[in-house]
Amino acid sequence: MSGTLNLIVGRADTGKTACVVEALRAHQKAGTRAILLVPEQYTYEAERLLAEALGGLIGVQVFSFSRLTERVLSLSGKTRPFLSAEGHRMVIRRAIDQRKNDLRLFSYAAQSAGFAEELQTIFQDIKRAGLTPDALDALIVRLPEELPLTEKLSDISILYRETEDYLVSRYLSPDDAANEALNLLPESFVAGQPVYIDGLDRPNRQVLSLNGELLHICPSVTITLRIDCVQRADEEVFEPEREVLLQLRDVAERANAVVTEERFCEQTNRADPLMRHIERNIFAYPAEVYHGNAEKLTLFGASDRRAETEALAESILFFAREKGIRYRDMAVVVSDLDAYAGLIRRSCARRGIPIFLDRKRPLSGHAAADAVLCAVGYVSNNFHTDDLLRYLKSGYANCLEADAEELDLYIRRTGIRGSLLTKPLSRANPSEGAERARACAAVALEPLQKGLARASVGDQVRALYAFLLQIDLQHQLETRAEVLQKEERLAEMQEHAQVWNLLVALLDQLSEILGDLKIGRAGFLRLLEEGMRGASIGVVPGTADQGVVGDVVRTRSRRVRALFVVGANDGLLPRPQQNDGLLDNLEIRELQNQGANVRKTSAELTASDRLDLYTALSKTDEYLYVSYAYGDGGGELAPSPLVERLQKLCPNCMFKSDIESNDVLPDCAAEALTMTAADLRRFRDEGKSTERLPALIEWLTQRDSTRALTQRMIEESAANFLPLSIPRETASALYGKSVPMSASRLESFNNCPFQHFVRYGLRAAETREFTERAADLGEFYHAALEAFVRAVNGKKLNWKLLSDPDALAILDEVLPEVIAKHHDGILLENERMRATLFLLVETLRQSVLAIVNQIRAGSFSPVLTEVRFGHGAPFPPIRLTLPDGSEALVGGVIDRVDQANVGGRELLRIVDYKTGGRDFDFAGVLQGLTLQLPLYLLAAAERAETRAGLYYMPISQPVVSDAEEDIEGAVAESFRLKGLTLSDAAVIRASDNALSGGASAVLYKVEQTGEADYSGSVCTPSQMESLLTLARKKSEQTLSRMLSGELAASPAARKKRQEACVYCDYKSVCRFDPKKPGCRVRLLKTIKQDAFFELIGTEGLVPDETDRALRAGGSDDE
Repeated sequence: MSGTLNLIVGRADTGKTACVVEALRAHQKAGTRAILLVPEQYTYEAERLLAEALGGLIGVQVFSFSRLTERVLSLSGKTRPFLSAEGHRMVIRRAIDQRKNDLRLFSYAAQSAGFAEELQTIFQDIKRAGLTPDALDALIVRLPEELPLTEKLSDISILYRETEDYLVSRYLSPDDAANEALNLLPESFVAGQPVYIDGLDRPNRQVLSLNGELLHICPSVTITLRIDCVQRADEEVFEPEREVLLQLRDVAERANAVVTEERFCEQTNRADPLMRHIERNIFAYPAEVYHGNAEKLTLFGASDRRAETEALAESILFFAREKGIRYRDMAVVVSDLDAYAGLIRRSCARRGIPIFLDRKRPLSGHAAADAVLCAVGYVSNNFHTDDLLRYLKSGYANCLEADAEELDLYIRRTGIRGSLLTKPLSRANPSEGAERARACAAVALEPLQKGLARASVGDQVRALYAFLLQIDLQHQLETRAEVLQKEERLAEMQEHAQVWNLLVALLDQLSEILGDLKIGRAGFLRLLEEGMRGASIGVVPGTADQGVVGDVVRTRSRRVRALFVVGANDGLLPRPQQNDGLLDNLEIRELQNQGANVRKTSAELTASDRLDLYTALSKTDEYLYVSYAYGDGGGELAPSPLVERLQKLCPNCMFKSDIESNDVLPDCAAEALTMTAADLRRFRDEGKSTERLPALIEWLTQRDSTRALTQRMIEESAANFLPLSIPRETASALYGKSVPMSASRLESFNNCPFQHFVRYGLRAAETREFTERAADLGEFYHAALEAFVRAVNGKKLNWKLLSDPDALAILDEVLPEVIAKHHDGILLENERMRATLFLLVETLRQSVLAIVNQIRAGSFSPVLTEVRFGHGAPFPPIRLTLPDGSEALVGGVIDRVDQANVGGRELLRIVDYKTGGRDFDFAGVLQGLTLQLPLYLLAAAERAETRAGLYYMPISQPVVSDAEEDIEGAVAESFRLKGLTLSDAAVIRASDNALSGGASAVLYKVEQTGEADYSGSVCTPSQMESLLTLARKKSEQTLSRMLSGELAASPAARKKRQEACVYCDYKSVCRFDPKKPGCRVRLLKTIKQDAFFELIGTEGLVPDETDRALRAGGSDDE
């Protein structure tokens, strides 16, 4: 005789659960036993609430469907070993490896991460739909062959059958366990007991079959359903459970059970009238507007998620202190726990608010598990140093954090590749800390590497277990759990306590299921990753007074006095459901037409989510707080339609924001940011503040919820708020009383005082990485040309007689040593760098030939290369006199010094190699940005009576058109010396003795216009002296500004379209951005040579006055 199916239907807060509790109370008083079944995530909460209501759980057992299955199986003793979800995924991975060559559509996708996880979901749906492998094959036969679905299901069927064949007689998967328990129910403790099911959450065919069997063996089965027994405007929201009602009636009919239906139409009086109105109208179309006092509904618009969670925490504190609501009587529903969990935890922790985050996370998300994955990844995946460093920095490698950081810096600096396990570090003077970190890794990882190279998964598991013992992971986790317990961080303590057991269970299942499989180290890593993603860390809430934070589904189990809904943004709440896995909506619908209800369509899933949201919103009796963000750091966000709906339902509700609206402040955060940016820019550019700017900043900084946002706004507009100077005493302490100075340092200050301050004052240096940058290529060229010139001079060869083949032979002699020393041999590191080296050598060959040809063309010869000037150097330092009478010394390195003796006159010129092919910049000298050449000539001038010239020599691969008739001439022209030459016939003939009218082949922009007349880049002796005097005075002025403490972030750019900070190593420090308010680039004007000499020759004009004159005149260099 079948039992009775009792259906209790009603909308929220009609007393359905109370009816069940009273029935259980009656059983308890009568001394009869009963069973309560609840959805999976409510088991603990249901036990606690029921124990409170009944004064204990004597005679009443509370289960979820899965826990009931486990209990029935464990008590029967007639079953196969139980397989966890992660174990099931391993079996699926085994099936993929076994049958990958038989797959047609998924042969490539099958090897990707996540495929086994998606396949596991499909297999669960197939099994819960009651489809065996044979039934699935029969379904495929009925489908048209041309459908993509047919091909998909064919591959799925192959893997499904392989998985099932392996499991049969070996293990019970979670879904097999449900079927097995179904057969054992008549002989179990369940038989003869009344069963109550409070919430049938999205039942599948397995659950419906279980209900059918319960009707056969139990006197009654009572089920509550969320269905309004009165037809109202929101009846559509209950449609999913109306479908369940029909399915249950069908089950009862097949079981010959009597069906009763009890309808609860009247709601209790617990809820506030406003909350009841919202519950009845939130999904009603049309809806009734609530015209009464709606202050118990708060809508909060936050500028970003951080501000949103700060406001949430403040509101929770307010309800606890001012309204007397216990934390346990509050709940927080979050649309996206991954995005909000950390923010909520930190905001509440700062205020001492106890919360419980009700969520499970994968084992792979724990630091200890990640350390294990990194260790295996390093020895299995071509020794990627990222894996090694993550392992060492995990906190579980028994390595000092400082040592791990030193090894990180060493690896980045040297570019070392491959295994670091076998021998000590030797390249580029490693620190003791770096070697200690390497040795620490080697002790544990070298045995692991050898162990994982073994043939089978079973051997690999044993090697990994030995590694876990080697690093003493179990003891480390236990120690940390004890510390967390003492600190009363109980949730984190529970997580740490679970990790070791989960890891060991995972390894046990790997060994048992796949022990004989041979998959290599990479395959083992893939198995381990999938297993750790499948294993979940769950935490049970404590009994203390604490608020619960969870998603819509996990926090709809009990009533609260105050409900907080966080993240109510469009696309998040409710979240649109998409079937973007192996089967799409059309394919799911086709299967449903074939009688196979394998899974729900997106529309069906969305309907179920809407019902869950309705249920969650209806759980509050007094207060509802809904918040949303205007932005998430990556763009603007829009409020959810739920927010607009609540505004229309309750126009008198409380609307708040972290930026309020008044006469000065804007209506929303987005508008506020726009207005503030405009005002800050005007303040910087014009020195004028709008009336609203001070009020806005003051208001923002006075409130906890917006202070952090305001600080970020200030940081991003840092140029406004960085000090323009520091005290002279501080500058003296930073730079020292005897300031070592160079031309490049002076130029750095004039380019941007803040850049100079960070580099030379704070001595912040960018970590040198083992990569080849443009600047590094310049160093290579300089070193090679220096070696070449030294070799020629060392051999005492006559430059005038040096042939091209001999010059190239000398270059070939010196290059191997230069290449080996350059950046620890990086140019020989791999094929890509060797290809780069080939191009560099070709450029050097062209450059060497150009140098030799230029020397042969005149009387000058290189006498010194890479020669230093300064204290104790071949050339004395340049002495700068400061306003207080003190002196500073300027030193540096000159790339090349050439000399010639013409008619008893000693001529001297300097040459600076430039890979960019720079021309002489007169405006740059005025602004102190190109002081190098004049100062170099000033330093070297004591070696000769005539300062003949100062030049840049381009070092680059010449580009010559195929149509060019004189190829050699065009190449020589591309290497011409660019700079300034003394307009002296003897000097110019010494540079180019073939010049007899027209343009020089050696000197750029120099033409002979008469027998002793020249034009272009030439100057008189007095002009040359004026240039050098200006360079000295500009250097003195620069040094004086530097020592006075000037440090404004004020970069210079020579062109409107030039990025001022593009090559700056310190732009992340000052965050200068010309597009942001207050950040302004100093756009420099150009000046022609004649105007330049006219300007600096003006009587009484000093360097700071030339700056003003230049800003007033000249033209933009476009």
